[in-house]
Amino acid sequence: MIENLTVAEISTSFVFLEWDEPLEMSLGISFKVQWTADKTSGNEVTTDTSCNITGLTAGVNYTFCITAVAADTSTESESVCISAWTKPDVITNLTAGDITTSSVLLNWTKPNGQSSHYHVEYGDKNVTTENTSIKINDLTPGAQYTFEVFAVAADNVTEGRSSQIPLYTKPDVISNFTVNSITTSSVFLTWNEPMGNRDFFKLNWTDKKTSNHTTINNTWYNITGLTAGVNYTFCITTVAEDDSDGDTLCISQYTSM
Repeated sequence: MIENLTVAEISTSFVFLEWDEPLEMSLGISFKVQWTADKTSGNEVTTDTSCNITGLTAGVNYTFCITAVAADTSTESESVCISAWTKPDVITNLTAGDITTSSVLLNWTKPNGQSSHYHVEYGDKNVTTENTSIKINDLTPGAQYTFEVFAVAADNVTEGRSSQIPLYTKPDVISNFTVNSITTSSVFLTWNEPMGNRDFFKLNWTDKKTSNHTTINNTWYNITGLTAGVNYTFCITTVAEDDSDGDTLCISQYTSM
């Protein structure tokens, strides 16, 4: 019988087998290659000590058997068999929705062929699910993540190629927004850094007739050029590095007369 039957390469649709020919058989031998899965089977004959079997279904367990056949085409050796899973196909239509400061909902379409479950990796973490959607929690506000989703075969080991989606979580809202000093023409504002990450802040101030805005990196700002005795509304919005906005926090205050 043949020796050292190995799976040299495997994909979603083919398996490349290699083996050593038996020493006890003469020249002119051939090899009968047979493969079976749950509901399918196939075979071919080759004179090589390798065979590329194509047209297979992704994520399926196949058993491959090799039999050496003598030059008389009737004398056969004992068969040698090996089992292997084809790789699951890549998932499609990976999307992200319901993005908050700490969570995201991932959705995708199941791949062609078969798969048992899905493996989701992000940062140094990973989770598994049997569904084609999953809500990821406990994320950092305003942070960039790349989510990779792999289909996994029923052996719980063989993975397909990943599909990826990068995104930023929503930046968190500031806290302790305070008016610290008020004059007839200025207001000094302070606030605390939001939880997580951020790039900058958008500051907007309005009264009934005018509207102004600016962008800043500090957690304070002195607004000048205001009108005495007017009620202004001041609003701060946190912005992430991808220019996505967090929730806005506003405060109203009259300038001095």
